[in-house]
Amino acid sequence: MKMFFKIYSLLFCMSIIIFSCKKSSTIPPGGGGGGNTDTTATTDTATGFKDIYVAGFLDNGTKQVATYWKNGTAVTLSDKESVVLDITTEPGYVYAAGYVYQNGTTIAAYWENGTEHLLSDEFHKSSASSINVIYYIVSTSPDTIIQKAIYIGGYLADAGSSKTTQAVYWQDGQVHNFTSTQPSITLSIGVVGHSVFGCGILNGTNYSAGYAGMWGTTMSNPKLSNIDGSSADAMFFVFPDTLHVDVYACGREKNANGNTMATWWYNGDPHHFTNGDNIEYATDIKLDKNHIVYASGTGINAAGKYVAKYWKSDGTEVKLSDGNSYAWATGIAVEGDTVLVCGYEKPNPALAINIAKYWKNGVAVNLSDGIHNAVAWAIQVR
Repeated sequence: MKMFFKIYSLLFCMSIIIFSCKKSSTIPPGGGGGGNTDTTATTDTATGFKDIYVAGFLDNGTKQVATYWKNGTAVTLSDKESVVLDITTEPGYVYAAGYVYQNGTTIAAYWENGTEHLLSDEFHKSSASSINVIYYIVSTSPDTIIQKAIYIGGYLADAGSSKTTQAVYWQDGQVHNFTSTQPSITLSIGVVGHSVFGCGILNGTNYSAGYAGMWGTTMSNPKLSNIDGSSADAMFFVFPDTLHVDVYACGREKNANGNTMATWWYNGDPHHFTNGDNIEYATDIKLDKNHIVYASGTGINAAGKYVAKYWKSDGTEVKLSDGNSYAWATGIAVEGDTVLVCGYEKPNPALAINIAKYWKNGVAVNLSDGIHNAVAWAIQVR
């Protein structure tokens, strides 16, 4: 479906702009400081970048708890049953978003250097799926004043008996609706200047029903797809010049046979990595220095096993798992010639134990021991 998603922005002169959807933040001058700061940056001379952050959860023997791994070392964020769905970092700071499970419901939460902040209460089922941090220049005279804003995307349910979910975002803890359409959920957000954009599922709350949607202040039609059972899982912004923003998104769309195709959208125009012969879907999207699109995702092979993989817009498909066990790819980062994909693998389908992991240029790195259940949902390189 042809849609117009080119965003015209004159906000560059007064703010520092965030470039991507799920796993990015702008870096404040001088870095972070104070509190439980993350100051142990290292440099990998082989790749030129510093640290690999992967976020998800790890079972501690009694419950699954929100966790991120920095260069393979686990850092626990909560003593409650909880999950991290996204992470972003900057010098001295680690931000994560997800949910905690409390009194029979999920509550949207985020963590700033390990300090937990709840975004809702136990009367409103909610979850946070995406986090962005931006620093705005609010004054230049007589001194430069920079203000931080934390944007988090997710969903919030009604307190009434219907429990209908609403696609929302929180700005510094204050909730805002993305769309009046219910039910809907936000899976990813991005920020351009002071304009907030989100993508996810419209008219539905799961991947079997609803439509891929994208919301923002300059968009008149939120549907990316008219096909029921589609979704937009992640988005990414590119600035070709100072007045325009190109919007990339990825997710899934069904073909005529009802099989999901791994799909990406460029300014609203759909493109398919796969043809629907097998069930496949994309989970995260990035661009490399040559503007080649990369998307992580998962497909089902002829044996009925889930296979972790990623695709490129030049037609390349790279399988990350061998297809003998179940594996899923959930997030992707591209740095120069290095491609990192996070996800998880289930070696034994009879056991409820996953191994959190990431693949670096196709080579698997396990983050958990295979004894304690763990899943990786997001990855960022800083």
